[in-house]
Amino acid sequence: MVIQRGLVLMKNHLDLFKRRYAFHLRTWHIHGNGIVSHQRSLLDKQSTTIRISLQPAGMGEKVGH
Repeated sequence: MVIQRGLVLMKNHLDLFKRRYAFHLRTWHIHGNGIVSHQRSLLDKQSTTIRISLQPAGMGEKVGH
């Protein structure tokens, strides 16, 4: 349940970011400096994965499971 909430919050944050900066993202893309998806780089053997750690707000230390 906690992981699902974290993923929903992350998705909402990314959607809000895209809406807020849509003009700038399009301008950067037109000038060739756009932000592109990482999906293609997952097939590249030189790429690295991103690890996301979710921590409940009440926990003082990071807890590994």
